[in-house]
Amino acid sequence: MRGKTNTRIFIASSWQLRKDRAAFRELIMEQNNAWHEQGAFLQVVGWEHFLDAMSPTRLQDEYNQAIRDCDIFVMLYQSKVGKYTREEFEVALAQFRKTGRPLIYTYHKTLAPKKPPSDEDAQSVAEFEGRLKGLEHFKTEYPSRKGLQLHFLQQLHRLAKEHVIDFAPPGGALPPGAPLPALTHISITVNAGRDTVVATGHGATAVGRGGMVIGDNSSGNNNTGHQTIIDRQTLVDTGGGAYVGGDVNVTGGNVIGRDQKGA
Repeated sequence: MRGKTNTRIFIASSWQLRKDRAAFRELIMEQNNAWHEQGAFLQVVGWEHFLDAMSPTRLQDEYNQAIRDCDIFVMLYQSKVGKYTREEFEVALAQFRKTGRPLIYTYHKTLAPKKPPSDEDAQSVAEFEGRLKGLEHFKTEYPSRKGLQLHFLQQLHRLAKEHVIDFAPPGGALPPGAPLPALTHISITVNAGRDTVVATGHGATAVGRGGMVIGDNSSGNNNTGHQTIIDRQTLVDTGGGAYVGGDVNVTGGNVIGRDQKGA
């Protein structure tokens, strides 16, 4: 019997997004419940896990070392990018260039904060996004905590398919071609009360006025109006621009957003 594989995920953000951090950890805990019998363990690391006691070096140095030891680095920001969060991003980037790990995800929360940002905070975001543009690294925007959970759930599925996350169930690794273990379920409402309600997760369907459902074989039912497309775990909200987080197979038809692109 093999032991569990351990994938370490470091999450970086300011205190401003502490509730989003909690939602991210909740997703990982739920996914561990779905995957633990298949021998995969996801470990979230962040400043919540360190003691505030005196450190022989800067406590931030201990965070930075934890980043270097991680497999995945996730950064959240909204209306500011604090100096320590920016430092953590640069540490992750330097380590990635050196070793190919950690994989780096940057998430920008698009919901306007209750308090308008100061000029300094707005400048910190502009400078950071300029840095991302120079690196040709594209941020992922999310409107809500559920949106964050949904997108990263899609990424977990992709990482498992690409064997970045491996499984070690009793008897050894999953045989070639075996289906991946189940993903946890997430429900999310898009344009509440106006367009589409979407449920996604393992074997999910999407229903609602002006919606589209695509199943495992990319076949489904099409309605006119604002469209939402679901493949295995991919959400595309084309009401105001589209994002495709996975593969879409079009045979004899089109994927239609605000503009139409032919097959």
